[in-house]
Amino acid sequence: MIIDGKVLTGTVIDVDVSKLEVDITKLTDVEYKNFIEDRRQSIEADKQYLERQYTSYSDPDSSNEPKLKPYVTITAGGRTVATIGNQGVVTIYGGVSDRLLAQLPDSVNGTNGPDLAQARADVIASMIGGRVNKSHSAILQRQFDLLPPIEEAVGKIDYAAMKNDPLYKVIQNGQSFIDTAERMTAADLRQL
Repeated sequence: MIIDGKVLTGTVIDVDVSKLEVDITKLTDVEYKNFIEDRRQSIEADKQYLERQYTSYSDPDSSNEPKLKPYVTITAGGRTVATIGNQGVVTIYGGVSDRLLAQLPDSVNGTNGPDLAQARADVIASMIGGRVNKSHSAILQRQFDLLPPIEEAVGKIDYAAMKNDPLYKVIQNGQSFIDTAERMTAADLRQL
């Protein structure tokens, strides 16, 4: 599994945390607080992991998104060698070297968009002797800047399936253990 860019391996072990051999009544206040906080963090990590496992994403319809429409097409020798979208994203169709791509600007005035698309198109066309053809869907930088952000994929958690996962029971047992420990501690404090 990959979490936060790190490859992790392991096995889910179904443990009844209420039977762990820790007598919380013999812990100092600091040890008790640390113990409970460690349990909470573990439960939260398990919850996040489980939710990610049972989340499916659906991409919003971006077919009419102006930011993703073509800005220019670059042709050379009668064939299309690259297209660049209004965001400045380059799509290569062959014949363009990595050396050329490395020379493309990363931004124009610290931003992306049509100005970056034009700057990249000019570099590619001048290096390969190509021609820049502006698309009918090309927009100006100021129009681009006024557009709202592109919608991101929406995740939906399958709670029914998640509740059938063995890790869900481990989480429930862990939370029950914490709840019981806190009730016992609160009862002990009331007796003082």
